[in-house]
Amino acid sequence: AWPSLANQAARGPGDARVLYWKTGNELAVRRSGWKLIRDRAGKKPDQLFDVANDPTETADRAADRPETLAALREALDEAILDGMWRW
Repeated sequence: AWPSLANQAARGPGDARVLYWKTGNELAVRRSGWKLIRDRAGKKPDQLFDVANDPTETADRAADRPETLAALREALDEAILDGMWRW
């Protein structure tokens, strides 16, 4: 029902695209069907969602996908260090 979120759109160079955004008290990064959400205040643990299979983000997969969690944390940390956001 959501082809873009499920990575069913046309395959090509854009598949490696990484998206970053912030809303309210959260920062987020999305890559290849996975989305990491970080609480800017650090009061909540990072959350990881498989938006390709769970577009409404009901199941936090951080505990069972440590490699994916680490990769997206690294991407987000690099964006912060590069000055993408000002706190």
